[in-house]
Amino acid sequence: MVCPAAAGFSGMGSVGEKQLVWKYVPSANAMLGWLGVTLALFGGVFAVLFPFEAGTSVSRIAAIFGSGFSYGISLAILYRALKTSEASRVYPIYHTAPIFVAIIAVLLLGEVLSAGQWAAIIITVGGAVLISVERAVTGNGYRLGRALLVLLVAAGLAGVGQALAGYALEEISPYTGFWAQRLGCLAIVILFFRKRTFTEMAVTLKNPVGMTVMILTEAVIMPVGHIFFLQAFQRGDIALVATVYATVPIWVFAISSVLSTSRLRLMQEQLTRGAIVQKGAATVLVVLGIIGINLL
Repeated sequence: MVCPAAAGFSGMGSVGEKQLVWKYVPSANAMLGWLGVTLALFGGVFAVLFPFEAGTSVSRIAAIFGSGFSYGISLAILYRALKTSEASRVYPIYHTAPIFVAIIAVLLLGEVLSAGQWAAIIITVGGAVLISVERAVTGNGYRLGRALLVLLVAAGLAGVGQALAGYALEEISPYTGFWAQRLGCLAIVILFFRKRTFTEMAVTLKNPVGMTVMILTEAVIMPVGHIFFLQAFQRGDIALVATVYATVPIWVFAISSVLSTSRLRLMQEQLTRGAIVQKGAATVLVVLGIIGINLL
């Protein structure tokens, strides 16, 4: 139950972050500023409650902080993409991170991928490309969206973060990993702070609805999902955990589509028949590809 809960919470949190970046937070840097507040708060409290155990190896400590560094850069890229792109198009690409974990394992650990796993990687990349296809500005023909390459870089950094966290969690507890990863991420997020960042954060602070969404997303949903994910990662079969967690884009697609219906109009996802078919098919390809990488 822990892993499905992690996927569900991450899906809801992802939609919440899209709402924040699109509607309530003036800039990506301001969003990183608010993220930094929650990272510092939770990271500080958990650091006091769950310190590293005596004898924890330096390599594991370095790995979990390094994981946070990698995620920090990845999130900075992600928030900028969310500012201009639909959540249901951004997150399937972002969640191709496991293909980079697999490639890292081949390059650095000497692992050998089966033919089925290479086929799954091709399917995943195909889904990412499909969801990035958009009509040209001239109206004649189609082109790849500009965000594809940038989001693949973000996914690669998230993949590095996952690989480092997996190594670290072989020795440290999920709760210790939770705060160390968050403080590592905070160290990167701080680098994006500017003078105007605090002014832009104040805009959200003065908006009761925006602050409610912010608190629910960054102080409740995302941290809970993060803890569930780390618990599942440590407890269970990593392949199975990664497989279940790969369903996050489906959660994002379903939730964002429902919230964009004419009855609710809380989001502005494209709901034309063509857009739904394209995004739905691409999301399924990405998810099936990730599942294949983990299980084949």
